[in-house]
Amino acid sequence: MRRLLPLSIPLLAVVALALAGAATGQDAPPVEPVEPYVEGDLTPDEIGPTSAVLDLTTTIDLACVAVYGTDRSFGQLALDQQMGAAAHRSHRVVLSGLEPDTAYVYRFQGSAPDGRLFASQVYTFRTAARVDDARFGPPVADLRAVDASSTFSEAFAPANAVDGDGGSEWSSAGDGDDAWIELGLPGPTELSGIGVWTRTMTSSARIQRFTIVTGEGETFGPFELPDANGLHRFPVEATAERLTLEVEASTGGNTGLVEVEVYRAR
Repeated sequence: MRRLLPLSIPLLAVVALALAGAATGQDAPPVEPVEPYVEGDLTPDEIGPTSAVLDLTTTIDLACVAVYGTDRSFGQLALDQQMGAAAHRSHRVVLSGLEPDTAYVYRFQGSAPDGRLFASQVYTFRTAARVDDARFGPPVADLRAVDASSTFSEAFAPANAVDGDGGSEWSSAGDGDDAWIELGLPGPTELSGIGVWTRTMTSSARIQRFTIVTGEGETFGPFELPDANGLHRFPVEATAERLTLEVEASTGGNTGLVEVEVYRAR
């Protein structure tokens, strides 16, 4: 399998700066509408209480970002998560750090290899209301990523899986079903469950089934992950100081996690 490099921050910074220059009439080409080059529409199809995902395909190669916020001043920017150092056609952009049951506006924009700039109209969506599951207690606030099977690059470090940011990820370096990540708690902690959000690259990198092994050797699962649309919770009733999430089945490639949470017992 050919490994691609992570989409670089400098490349996306050029996209944002070029669009800003075009908007102010500086030495930059005009901004074209992106909608004619998008297959389907630009509606997020994975909307949760604190995140939404734009998962779409363009008919031309683009390096893309999305800007979003609660009004047209936006204020937040999300990078295309697909692992391409150059412009490409399959895009996955996670809008993270959202508030539940709140209206947001967003715009999808990008640059083609020939220097053309593109931007969509401004669209709106509302996040889902938060639904608390009484089975699980509060998340462990000081959860740490202690170790992992491998790391694709510094930009995809294991710490990204426990940073509370749906816009960052831990990615293994092609470990597939052999990927694992070890989590450290502040001390022996009575637990009620775990929340897991797998990363995906459309046709690869998605965890489908995993187990949890405590530092004492107790095993929970296997658990089935139905999709990569957000955090899914599973019961793990144990007292532990270390937990290892081990991938049992996946779609292969650079498997990893967007986020993982561990819940205390109530």
